[in-house]
Amino acid sequence: MALRRFESWDYEQALSLWYDKIKHNGTLAGLGKQVGNYNAFYRTLIALMCHIPIPKLYAYKILSGIFDLVLAFFAAKLAWVATGKQSRRSFVLTFGIVFLSPVVVLNSGAWAQCDSMWASMCLATLFSC
Repeated sequence: MALRRFESWDYEQALSLWYDKIKHNGTLAGLGKQVGNYNAFYRTLIALMCHIPIPKLYAYKILSGIFDLVLAFFAAKLAWVATGKQSRRSFVLTFGIVFLSPVVVLNSGAWAQCDSMWASMCLATLFSC
């Protein structure tokens, strides 16, 4: 919460502008036009965020925070499986360590970055094999 109003250089120079452009293009209807340098999935999430009646900075940070939870869950699930599915303690401990990691907290909470989104999807693929 202490970082909720912080606007990083990336937010000011890229994320905020992409949000405005996607909104101007008609949100989901305008996704055929390339905005920014991220893939279609992330641009679709931005378009959906445009429909939420909260400041765009908060929308980015909430989206990133949701994926922080997903990342922590898959990391914890990986630890749980690695310990023979017998240690709830390893699940909870791993979840807490990942979710409260300074890198994770700063990435989403301060900079509104989406690194947890990509990292969580990488961990999730381990369970689809």
